[in-house]
Amino acid sequence: MLRELITPQRSDDVYVILIEKICIIASHVYGILLAILTTVVLLSGGILFFSEWRIGGVIQILLVSPRPAVAGVIGALAIEVVCLRNPDRTQAVWGRRSIRVGSVSAVLAVGGIGIVDGAVWVLTMLLWGLFTYFVLAIATVMTGNNPLVRLGV
Repeated sequence: MLRELITPQRSDDVYVILIEKICIIASHVYGILLAILTTVVLLSGGILFFSEWRIGGVIQILLVSPRPAVAGVIGALAIEVVCLRNPDRTQAVWGRRSIRVGSVSAVLAVGGIGIVDGAVWVLTMLLWGLFTYFVLAIATVMTGNNPLVRLGV
């Protein structure tokens, strides 16, 4: 990316550090946008197929099911910790379009199966996992550090 275009003369070169920060923020913003798109599609599918979701039931269904919600949060945190163990490799893998498309497609496929089978818990788990990702990504962009970085090492 932009890092490859610049060959720093000093390791503390302010411009290089600034460009690296911009690349990190851009990567998180792109991930957030993909997660938002995925969330919108999952919620739309749930609203279209589950009659109890049609009139204000979305919040109630998502909050009344604590086990799938906890599983979604723990799953998202676990994936994040694993990815933080080798951030360079994670960036290289996530930088591939096929991985990003495949990841979103997998979440949508699992959510679609949950919708068709009437398994609200599957959708609840996925949506809480996505919400957890939003919170972590926003915290990372705002503070410049992932709050889980200490756990990943």
